[in-house]
Amino acid sequence: MDNLDILKIASKKLKSSREKLNISTKEVADDLRLDQKIIDDIDNAITSNITRVKIRRNLRAVLNSFAQYELCFGNQFRINQEGKNIKSTGFTIEGENEIVYITDIPNKDNSGNLDGSGQGVISIVREDSLRNTVVVVKSAGTVDYIHGEIILTTVNITSTVKENNVIEIQAFPDSN
Repeated sequence: MDNLDILKIASKKLKSSREKLNISTKEVADDLRLDQKIIDDIDNAITSNITRVKIRRNLRAVLNSFAQYELCFGNQFRINQEGKNIKSTGFTIEGENEIVYITDIPNKDNSGNLDGSGQGVISIVREDSLRNTVVVVKSAGTVDYIHGEIILTTVNITSTVKENNVIEIQAFPDSN
């Protein structure tokens, strides 16, 4: 078996892990550790690798009604000082004609460094014609990076880009 065959097997195993339904976080983590070892062992020139994973929850929006939402991921989130740890598929809200998205900004101290609280603010943003980010709602909720929880305060979602009134919200889990 050559290196290409081993990579194909590793790729299929990763895909299979993602497609499984109703498996525990521990099972996925165990599979990822095994997959990393398979990649590491393909060739002596590979001394290590970093496998990045995204986690996702579907928010089922109640359209044309003011509602609050809570999403619990069950994993600690990575905290990027600039934010953009949390991303979503597009949707529209009352009073805004453009497609908007969810993102985050971690809490910072007066020096501009992370404040150590493990908390942040959820914002609703859109892109302008030059692909610059425009903040539509600065404080639309909170994120608890330590516990992997997102709370959206009262918002009136009027449509979603995805079918069945779904907004996909993804985060990057913290890793060691």
